[in-house]
Amino acid sequence: MENNSFFCPKCRNRLPLESSFCPYCMTKFTPEVAVPAIKKKKNTTKPLLVIIAAVVCVALICCFLFLKPSKEEKAEKKTTYESTTVFVEKESEKTTSADNDEEDSSEEKAITDTALGFSNIKISRNENLNKTQKLLLQFYDTDFLSLPYNHLENLSQSYENLQFVFWGTVKEINGNSVALVEYEADIGFDGIYTPTGDYVTVETNALFPISEGSTYYFYANLKGNQQYSFSGGNYSVPAFSLMKYTDFVYYDVEMPVFDESEISSVAKHFAGNNTTIRNADNLFDYPDDFSYLAQSGSDEYFLYAGYGSYIMDYNTEEYIIPAYNFKDSYSYYLNERTGKFIFECIDENQQKKWEREFTDTYNFAVDYTDKYIYLVAGEYFYIIETSTGEDVIKPKKVGEKVSVRKTEDSLIFISENTIEKTDLNANQIWENRLSSSLENYSIQFSDDKYVLQYSSGYYQGENVFTTIISSDGNILFDKNTY
Repeated sequence: MENNSFFCPKCRNRLPLESSFCPYCMTKFTPEVAVPAIKKKKNTTKPLLVIIAAVVCVALICCFLFLKPSKEEKAEKKTTYESTTVFVEKESEKTTSADNDEEDSSEEKAITDTALGFSNIKISRNENLNKTQKLLLQFYDTDFLSLPYNHLENLSQSYENLQFVFWGTVKEINGNSVALVEYEADIGFDGIYTPTGDYVTVETNALFPISEGSTYYFYANLKGNQQYSFSGGNYSVPAFSLMKYTDFVYYDVEMPVFDESEISSVAKHFAGNNTTIRNADNLFDYPDDFSYLAQSGSDEYFLYAGYGSYIMDYNTEEYIIPAYNFKDSYSYYLNERTGKFIFECIDENQQKKWEREFTDTYNFAVDYTDKYIYLVAGEYFYIIETSTGEDVIKPKKVGEKVSVRKTEDSLIFISENTIEKTDLNANQIWENRLSSSLENYSIQFSDDKYVLQYSSGYYQGENVFTTIISSDGNILFDKNTY
């Protein structure tokens, strides 16, 4: 029967070849419809090709759909950095740039901000600051050059208005205002004084009661050269204006830079006027003149009074820095084990205004003005509005940085091996490689020059490099200065 039958085109039941209708579905057949099943079997090549073609088409469509990223995947790929950022208070309002054309356009927004970054504000150039503001600037300022006398003497014009730290012995004080200091007097571990014959003048006042014959660490601003008469001779020597000093014991032994009253003022600025402080000797197995604990209600803070001073929430281990307006403050915490980085803004009443959270972040660099925060978290650069904590432009991948500094019209990025100048949107203007890898550094701006001093470790006495770069990227001086 198989060779004398066909299938009903409607219900697909097998019927005798001579059937004129289907008894199952009652469909009537015309001669063209009544196709023998045997013929259909013999002509399987064409349907087989159709089937193969259909399978191929389906496979191609599946591959296309599989390989083509979805809208969500596009957004994720286009904005990988978004996974590193969490708005704590405004999570529900956040949209990705892939779904927000207006945010896409903000990527090209030209940033206008002529203020100098907080890290670069120096008290010697800002006469309108009050006592507390000057103290806070000094408390967080670690930008001090240290140079052998021959470099200081030969390049004094290049270093004018920059900050220095040096030690020396006061030879005489002229009229209680100018002290002649023997620069880096050589006193060995046995306490024997060896004269160097290299002199500088230090302008002082009643706030700095230094005495003749004593040796100090001086933190001072270089004003240029000055004529000075001493021991029957007239000399042109580097002239400094004193900012701060500490007693000198012997080389490489640090003394506290800030006294207890200054530490108390810093603590009260952040924690309130009812804050009390005490020495933190109980935290160590030895007397410590550098460390203090501040108490404000249930909150406790740790303060370090040496060079590189800081204040930290003792319970959360969040470091605290003043905002540009000296009213608000910022706190930050970096967990180097998990890569979690938190940066938040606190108002003058110690209430949180906003918080940003970043993941996969094992290092960061930050500078800020009253309008914007310039932050490198991990490998991405962010410009954050200080009032809201929102991104001003779409984050940009710039690589890991050791430091970011905001000038009036540009950014200076420092990495382990390079110093780079960009516009405020982080578009590169120039880049110079460093002569050695960088771990410790200070950088200052003088007129149209950038002066960078760096080493690869704390005890690299013969490998401290000083580099002077013009604003257009030309290297004016680059030597190992020790």
